[in-house]
Amino acid sequence: MAELAEAIAAQATASTSVSGLAAGGLSGPTPVPAPWLAIVERRIRDSVLPKERAAENDGRWLSPEVANSAIQFFQQASGVLPSEPFIYSSTSGDLVAEFKTVRGVLTSVVTPSKVLAVVMVNDQLKEITLNLETATPGVLRQSLQPIADLLKK
Repeated sequence: MAELAEAIAAQATASTSVSGLAAGGLSGPTPVPAPWLAIVERRIRDSVLPKERAAENDGRWLSPEVANSAIQFFQQASGVLPSEPFIYSSTSGDLVAEFKTVRGVLTSVVTPSKVLAVVMVNDQLKEITLNLETATPGVLRQSLQPIADLLKK
């Protein structure tokens, strides 16, 4: 019985983590989400096509796949994006997000598997396309950072 208690205690100790320190290694920095993230996530969830209205979708609704990809995108990238986005559905059901600043607008289009981000500042056009199925959160943020920085300078 004492051996079982020791084994359980050892397992509990091995699985605990304290301030980013996990058993067997160090976890990386956790990005700080933007203060508007929860609001945008709610708006996206409220924009998913109700199953009973599937036949009448005229582009005002998002598919569950696009909504999931958009939420993933915002969770991973909100900390580097320049502002709270104005979001809407394209006529094909993709999510469009516009981030306005005094320097310009960053427009992102989120599909079930990709995100396209475009910005034009001072006649300088920057565009990136990322595969949401394969891009890690770090790669996503690193790829968006230069585009977002154009709007901050």
